[in-house]
Amino acid sequence: MITAVLLLLIAVVKDQSENVQADLVKPILSADRRVYVSGEANRFNCTAKSQHPISRYLLHKVGLQTPVQKPNYLRQSSITFTMVNMRAGLYDYYCAYLCSIRGRKVTSEKSETVKITVVDRPPKPQILSYPRNKVYVTGESVILTCSINYPVHSDGTFQLYKNRQPVMKEQSEQGRAHFTIRIGGDASSEYSCDYTCTASGRSLTSTDSGTMKIKVVGLLK
Repeated sequence: MITAVLLLLIAVVKDQSENVQADLVKPILSADRRVYVSGEANRFNCTAKSQHPISRYLLHKVGLQTPVQKPNYLRQSSITFTMVNMRAGLYDYYCAYLCSIRGRKVTSEKSETVKITVVDRPPKPQILSYPRNKVYVTGESVILTCSINYPVHSDGTFQLYKNRQPVMKEQSEQGRAHFTIRIGGDASSEYSCDYTCTASGRSLTSTDSGTMKIKVVGLLK
């Protein structure tokens, strides 16, 4: 008899809980973009048109029980979550919110999940010269090689700069490109390069390789 009463009470409480949750409108989660670069700020907006005052929003990463963010209590129809320092990978997020209804704290149902991709920015490339001389003679040809340790992309390109101005661009072949330059009459010049590719729809450019000085002396006779 006691067991039957307890089961009845549990069923009633469960039914009331489901009815209360049904009063809460499902929130909508959106992201300012779907592909981010590691270290870039990721912004999610959770919006809910609830007839009950919202006390807190919750942002969840799929697979984790605990919310990754739950800002202080507030009473507004939307909130923006900002995530930083995310590592490269694929992530799914959803949001929910809390309301106080008839003296009870109730959590809304989950929003639809939003999938995002985080990619690493290409690292700093390296620039080397051949032949590796301390000085070069006017009229001499030098090969500058730019290389990078990064996954191969079919559209990867290296841009060569002379005194900070772009001078040549070459397609990457297995993470490197060769530039042949003919030494002019400049007393010295500084060369550098960077690398650009497309990953998951985002155009990514590395930081500058750092400059390499080409010192010039005399004339080739």
